[in-house]
Amino acid sequence: MVKNIFIIIVGSFMLTSCCDLIGLQGGGVRSKRLYKRYVDFDCKPPSWIDTTVVYRKLYDSTYYGNGEYSIYSDTTHPTFMKFFDKGRYADYLIRANEKGKLKLSASSFALNKAFLGYYKIKTGSVEMYTYHPSDCGTFFKMNLLQTSDENKIMTAFDGNHFSFYERVEVPVEWLPQKPDW
Repeated sequence: MVKNIFIIIVGSFMLTSCCDLIGLQGGGVRSKRLYKRYVDFDCKPPSWIDTTVVYRKLYDSTYYGNGEYSIYSDTTHPTFMKFFDKGRYADYLIRANEKGKLKLSASSFALNKAFLGYYKIKTGSVEMYTYHPSDCGTFFKMNLLQTSDENKIMTAFDGNHFSFYERVEVPVEWLPQKPDW
């Protein structure tokens, strides 16, 4: 019995020490080590990205082939992105209230509520890496794309899933000016 409890405790310690995530009080998560593969502190955002605003996801679109696709919009859990200098951005999932209304405030954009992300400028494209707690912490890669509308941007994941974002201006004092990671 004691031996089994010891094995469970040691096994749990080994499993959690191998994980690459740190939970934050506000609900966000951070990478302990893996981020070093993705960060480029010399990276400046492309000229078509505004670091003084947030971008709100309008809808997702998935292409299935043969001309078939779906469009999905989640108004009760909208996603917002805030870009910073030096290759970093924050991804926020903000919940609407019980009446389905979205009330934004300075606390909506607290860094401890964000999923952290990094971006790199590659030959003619912008690669984004968003940290997620699945599988003890991992980064998901997307491409950031410019659209013909200067107030909108698009992300592409896996070649057939696209998300469209619209520029939203909120009071500048609500937005963090420097990321803490």
